[in-house]
Amino acid sequence: AFDAAAGVVFAAVEKGPMRVLRVPLPPSAAAPVAAQPGGGAGGGGSSAAAGDGGAVDDGEAAVEVDDLFDAEAVLRPLNVTDIAGMHFDPASRTLLLLSQEARLAVRLTLNGTVVNVISVGGEQPEGIALSADGSELLVASEPNTLLRYARAPQQRSTTR
Repeated sequence: AFDAAAGVVFAAVEKGPMRVLRVPLPPSAAAPVAAQPGGGAGGGGSSAAAGDGGAVDDGEAAVEVDDLFDAEAVLRPLNVTDIAGMHFDPASRTLLLLSQEARLAVRLTLNGTVVNVISVGGEQPEGIALSADGSELLVASEPNTLLRYARAPQQRSTTR
């Protein structure tokens, strides 16, 4: 997941333990990078330490990797045991996390406060995104299924 305004990439460790990581992009990352064989981009072989945070060395500058919040403490009470997908919503500045095992989509603030939880279908939900206008939640599920969930209309409050 990518926050273009802040120049930050959010990444997840699916299990053992679940983690939601914040990776600020170095200024040199503004330039396009050609994909390298093996699915990597740039400096090859970069990795973060498995402990709390760590540094990624892209061959030019070290980048600090931080846990955004304690994902285990936030997600386990919801019976979430994996993070299969993630999406950053720039309009609300929240993250959507997808659990394949619990079949749940969880919207969280960037400090880990749960905003809402949505049950999703599909045999094996693995990817999550919002439509460009934010009106639909999209869930990709194996085998070859795209599920679309319309956002409920906002209720207007009336004051007398």
